[in-house]
Amino acid sequence: MIKKWKIKTRMLVFSTVLSSFLFTIFVIAFASFEIENTRDEYEQLARQTANTISFMPAIADAIVNEKTDELEGQIERIRLQVQHPLISVVNDDGTYAHNIKAKSSGEEVAEVEYARTLMYGSYQNESEQLHIQIIAPIYQQVDFNGERLVGAVKVEYPRDILMTSITDKFMRLGFVAIVSLIVLVLGISLLARNIREDTFGLEPAEIASKFTEREAMLESVKEGIIAINTKQEVTLINPSARKLIQHHDDEDKLVRDLGLLDVINGEAYLYDEERFFKGHPLIANLRPMYTNMQLTGAICSFRSKTDMRLLQQTIDQMKSYADGLRAQTHEFKNKLYVIMSLVQLEQYEEAIRFIEEEAVVTERFLPKLNLIQDSGIQAILLAGMGKASEKNITIIIEDNSSLEPTHIPISSMTTMLGNVIDNAIDAVVDEKRKKILIFMTDVGDDIVIDVEDSGKGIPDHYKSEVLKQGYSVKGEGRGYGLFNVEKELSRYNGSLEIADSELGGASVSLIIPKRAEGKMK
Repeated sequence: MIKKWKIKTRMLVFSTVLSSFLFTIFVIAFASFEIENTRDEYEQLARQTANTISFMPAIADAIVNEKTDELEGQIERIRLQVQHPLISVVNDDGTYAHNIKAKSSGEEVAEVEYARTLMYGSYQNESEQLHIQIIAPIYQQVDFNGERLVGAVKVEYPRDILMTSITDKFMRLGFVAIVSLIVLVLGISLLARNIREDTFGLEPAEIASKFTEREAMLESVKEGIIAINTKQEVTLINPSARKLIQHHDDEDKLVRDLGLLDVINGEAYLYDEERFFKGHPLIANLRPMYTNMQLTGAICSFRSKTDMRLLQQTIDQMKSYADGLRAQTHEFKNKLYVIMSLVQLEQYEEAIRFIEEEAVVTERFLPKLNLIQDSGIQAILLAGMGKASEKNITIIIEDNSSLEPTHIPISSMTTMLGNVIDNAIDAVVDEKRKKILIFMTDVGDDIVIDVEDSGKGIPDHYKSEVLKQGYSVKGEGRGYGLFNVEKELSRYNGSLEIADSELGGASVSLIIPKRAEGKMK
């Protein structure tokens, strides 16, 4: 539920709850401190007020001379200056000279309350938790620096005065807290707005979702992807790009060889650029990255040129097979037209002879092709037959061949078997004896495919060279067939063997495990 809230709402709720919690703790601590501090302040103020009245000659004279009005005036002036305490004054016989609670002076007082002060001239502190009461003696100066006790004064701060003072302080504190909370809310709103601008208006949950999608995309693509910032530090590299890096220094070398530094310095967009890294040809696309119109780095996506050439070759082979099948269809139509023409010309014996010749060829090939139950391999063989027939080359499938449907997709089988058949056709095209023999079996744990030709064969000292990338005796732009075959075989834990054929040429064997763990790596 909370995760669905917007970041602004989440920040406001979190900060408000946290601030309220901290403010509550602060108020509790402040209240405890402030109550004790206020009590001490008022107790000290009461003591000072009592001391002041105790030694004021005007107060003592007013008591002795019973000048009630003058005494009340003096007391009121003092009260105005010290937070309006309750002040009572008694004379030495224990009657009130001034009592703010009484309707008139001269009333009797409780002897116990003032007795000790009137008898011994001592101070009394009758304060409680939130009720302050100080009683002090009043002295009158006499001749020769003497003094005599003429009465007592009580300075009292009741609970309501202390609570009023504490409440005022809490009101000021509450006002400051409310203002602070408003400022906090405004600040968080601005911060949330700034964060949303930095995150392109995305919420945290959306950012997490985008990040997960980004990671999955980077791991799934075959292209290598690498990005750097303006400090030339690598900020992103996906698994496909990391496969090229063997050591830590290779990372910097890859950045330089791809030309990312040139992109940052020149802020240029480069597409389909050929680059080399440790001898590996790469096709790279590079572009600078900007944030708010400011250059922040550069990114490059690249792929092995060999893989792209393999893909192009596979596409060309598939197209070639399609053309071969189309040619076979065209040839078959021509033969039908020949039969139709012979029938129209009433050359029945010639038509029968022509049909029998074609039937022999068909009966010799199609039943054997039906032993190969993998439809992809059947298509490759038919296409090979079409290409071979155009060049008067005979392709024979051995009688004891048999093959169940395999786990290998037609694209991979086209690369493996198609290349081997093409090489065999190229090997015999200029020979007088143009024959290719194909054997397939899946008896045991492996799929075994042998392709033999009647060409000149491969000398022993070349057999290890023909598997190298780019090696060919057929001229430039060749030499990728068997290299790609072996590379594709390695994806299925397969192997390739080259030997001499009984036909006089080469024998190429493809061995592919049938087990589930032998599938593509």
